[in-house]
Amino acid sequence: MLPSSASSTPKIRAHDVFLSFRGEDTRNSFTDHLYHALNQRGIDTFRDDEKLKRGTFIGPELLKANEESSFAVVILSKEYASSTWCLDELAHIVECMKKRELQVFPVFYHVKPSEVRNQTGSFSQAFAKHEEKTVLGEVGKWRKALTEIAIISGWDLDKARGESEVIQEIANKISNILTSMTPSDNDDRLVGMNSRIEKMEAFLDLKERDDVRTIGIWGMGGIGKTTLAQLVFNNICNQFQASCFLGNVKDKSKNPDLVVSLQKVLFKKLLYSGDDIHNVHMGINSLSRRLPSKKVLIVLDDLDHKKQIEDLVGMDWLGPGSRIIITTRNEHLLKAYGVHHIYEVEKLNDEEAFQLFCKKAFKKGHKMADDYTNLSKGVVKYANGLPLALEVLGYALCGRELGEWESEFAKLKEHHDDNIIDVLRISYDGLDETEKQIFLDIACFFKGEDHDRVFNILDACDFYPKRGIRVLKEKCLVKVIEGNRLWMHDLVQQMGWSVVLRDSLDPGERSRLWVNESVSDYKDSRSWHDVNNVLEDNLGTISVHGIFLTLPAKEEIELDADPFSNMRVLKLLRICNANFSKCPEYFSRELRLLEWHEYPSESLPQSFRPSALVELKLPSSRIKQLWHERHLPLMKKLGLIDLSNCKCLTKTPDFSKVPYLMDLTLEERSFPTPSAGNLFKLLLLQGVQDWKDLSGCSLDEGAIPGDIGRSLSSLRSLGLSENNFVSIPESISRLCELEELTLFKCSNLRLLPKHLPPSLKPLVAHDCPMQTNYPETLTIWTSDKGICFLKCQESEGDEDETRHDPRPIPEEHVKQPFAKYLKDLIGPELEQEIELRVPHTAIPHWCSEYQSGTSVTIQLSDPEDSNSSWMGVALFVFFEILDQSFEMEETFCRFQASDGLFQKRSVFANFENFIVGSHGVCCYQPARNFAGHLRKASPGILQASVSTNRPSLIVKGCGISLISHQGAAKFADDLSEFARKC
Repeated sequence: MLPSSASSTPKIRAHDVFLSFRGEDTRNSFTDHLYHALNQRGIDTFRDDEKLKRGTFIGPELLKANEESSFAVVILSKEYASSTWCLDELAHIVECMKKRELQVFPVFYHVKPSEVRNQTGSFSQAFAKHEEKTVLGEVGKWRKALTEIAIISGWDLDKARGESEVIQEIANKISNILTSMTPSDNDDRLVGMNSRIEKMEAFLDLKERDDVRTIGIWGMGGIGKTTLAQLVFNNICNQFQASCFLGNVKDKSKNPDLVVSLQKVLFKKLLYSGDDIHNVHMGINSLSRRLPSKKVLIVLDDLDHKKQIEDLVGMDWLGPGSRIIITTRNEHLLKAYGVHHIYEVEKLNDEEAFQLFCKKAFKKGHKMADDYTNLSKGVVKYANGLPLALEVLGYALCGRELGEWESEFAKLKEHHDDNIIDVLRISYDGLDETEKQIFLDIACFFKGEDHDRVFNILDACDFYPKRGIRVLKEKCLVKVIEGNRLWMHDLVQQMGWSVVLRDSLDPGERSRLWVNESVSDYKDSRSWHDVNNVLEDNLGTISVHGIFLTLPAKEEIELDADPFSNMRVLKLLRICNANFSKCPEYFSRELRLLEWHEYPSESLPQSFRPSALVELKLPSSRIKQLWHERHLPLMKKLGLIDLSNCKCLTKTPDFSKVPYLMDLTLEERSFPTPSAGNLFKLLLLQGVQDWKDLSGCSLDEGAIPGDIGRSLSSLRSLGLSENNFVSIPESISRLCELEELTLFKCSNLRLLPKHLPPSLKPLVAHDCPMQTNYPETLTIWTSDKGICFLKCQESEGDEDETRHDPRPIPEEHVKQPFAKYLKDLIGPELEQEIELRVPHTAIPHWCSEYQSGTSVTIQLSDPEDSNSSWMGVALFVFFEILDQSFEMEETFCRFQASDGLFQKRSVFANFENFIVGSHGVCCYQPARNFAGHLRKASPGILQASVSTNRPSLIVKGCGISLISHQGAAKFADDLSEFARKC
């Protein structure tokens, strides 16, 4: 895919086209018109001047011009053969053609190709005269040249509709071929482009399609959109009647006069006219009226507004088979215009990036020393696959000594290359003010952070992030990656930094101050000195919007005064690994985020009014009391409080002032609290599990509010572990959004409500000796599948500690949520693997085959039968455990076809948690686990067998069923019903 760095030197071409003609036949007519048509298209054309013809033989000037041309157009007229000059010229053209140094196009100007090929008619008369005066060897060479030129496909004017049409076709064909000439292997633009070109050409779909299609090329600045468009254009333009590449449209359409200029270029390239266009409206009318008759290719490069397209081309203007390619940084523009496909240009991989950089940084034949190799890899890592950066940096370092390389590379870490940053900044400059603020916050503070969390913070800053983040994504400035994290290219982030740094020479006047924790040598960085000086010398002003001081190691900050006293609109503050010599006395009431690890004071400043706070995070702090409650405002926006590892904390906050708190972390403390009931206003309560003396940690019967279902209807997760209540209120079933409920070690819990929330998936109740009068029982264990499960132990005092019968569970707990879960898990495509363990050994009535022992077989039907499309296999295994063991001993399941085409062996179940007695397991294996072999297997027998290395486990029987696509829903129902009635 990647081009080689070594290549032969290409032949220098002085001209594009060489014209060969008989002057007195066509010089002032056809040849003259063709010459001007070619030149109008920018095609360098050579035609001999009459003053060159002074001798009998062809002169060296003509030979040289012929050899240095890419094409020759030979105009064969009635008197062409009468000139020995023309015949010598033709013989030389044919010789160059055979060496593949020249492409030849013949024009039969009112002569028949057969006359030229066989030298009849006027050609016969001319050769009769030549044979009287010329050496026969020369005549033979001329005849052979005419014969060879006559068999080449060209233009016959006697069959054409007119000379002007032929002239336009010749000019157009040569123009397209010149444009599409494949670059040499040394063309740097080819690095990493082959696969991208293939994808683009697949989107364009040129084969046997008569529709008009528009393709968008989208990506960040400097990623190679224009380069890709140029290469694709060159590859395919000769398949169209006319083509035009309009570059840098955004800058060339800033006013109506410039738009008219672009319309004239389109006319000239596509319709060969256009000088009579005087305004944009006239251009639109003319183009829309005249283009529908032609199959054309148009590339509009670098657009940023839909109107720029609409002024130049419409999909309903063009003839069948036409294609439009648009390059832009703005995805929304492409969607608004209605392109058929959008191709996002990806950055170069490491290999491609290294090759492109080396092509720019090293001269041909230069052998790279190891020292240069290591530095080159460092530069490539810095560029992070951005072609623009690789080219700019490679050019800047080309020819430099090693010491200069080291100096330039070190400089890059602090002072970014303006040529790169200025290109990237174009996208930033096109944003509105709130979009710019969002971008700068992400670049300086939130890259890599959770999207939803950042959204809430930005929303509280009145930045309208729903629209703003969408626009940033459309313009390739940010993206959301795996884990729902906000991300941006390193150089885009550095562009954002440069915007802030250019705001003011005075750091205290800048909107944002930050130190990146990933920088190991941060003490030498400009950002550290700026933040440190602002804090230590109290230089902050009303301009400061946010400070993120996140250091990789502990650092002392010596303060002369309160550093935040002048930062009246500070909204974002994060401090980590910084030890302040004084405690802060003032925080802006505009703060949305206050995160301070090891906060030095015993409480927040008394003057602080946290009404705008969204997040308050003070882990491992000295704080004793979070805030003074006498004049505490209502905090409607505060959704998260983190006081983890605050060992000095003696009083919990008044949660009544935080009505929408969704996340609380309080760990490793022991202190009294006035109101544990308020904790039920929280979404996550796992942090209270170690509060030994907290009345909300040891909740007694009745402590859970009876109206919990009404007051916490949006609750998604509820942890009630290690409490003393005996039952849970029936109103919990009204928590319609509740997805997770944990009940670890609730030693007094005896009863669950009859109805659980409909959306509940994991119900975790380990070590809860529940007892109930319900007649039906179910115990389900799973590994990591997320299914509802209960592990209920016997109460203390059981005589036989090795026998642990499953405790009865209300029927309703299985009947609805379990069936719903199975249906969701299995789905219509049966793509999920399921392992369901049941405390019984009944064989389901709908099981196709059952056999005693460790294996079972089933007949496979013809895979060509449309009614037997299997989607997976359900296997049932029934076994007995003779003694209790907790060793990690495995049991395996093997599937094998009778024709031996495939085998699948996998861990079937780990029985460490099973108790003494009889048990059953249902295992569903989707077809994807067989890598397609199951459905492709020829008709025969499928065998499933179970083996174990555990002597105390005896497999009693196995059952098997093939599950079809049509039977997916019924399988879920049957499985649920079977588990429920075991």
